[in-house]
Amino acid sequence: CNVGDALALFSGGILTSNLHRVPPLGQQSRFERWSLVYLTRPGNDIELRTCPKIAEAVALKPKKNFNTGCAALQRFTRRIKNE
Repeated sequence: CNVGDALALFSGGILTSNLHRVPPLGQQSRFERWSLVYLTRPGNDIELRTCPKIAEAVALKPKKNFNTGCAALQRFTRRIKNE
């Protein structure tokens, strides 16, 4: 569960998580590119739920149905399986 995934869950789908890639522009493609990445995720038994106020608002929309209240490991496993 990354920040984008968490925001999608906590906002009831109003904010979305997407796959992205930033290709180098013009002359930058000639240079080596480095990134420093810090990865973290919630513990496996932490429950992830939609924010209550947002969940109430989303529930009023007829085509919105969000599954909330799953463990972080469950969500992570589902995300990896569906990529």
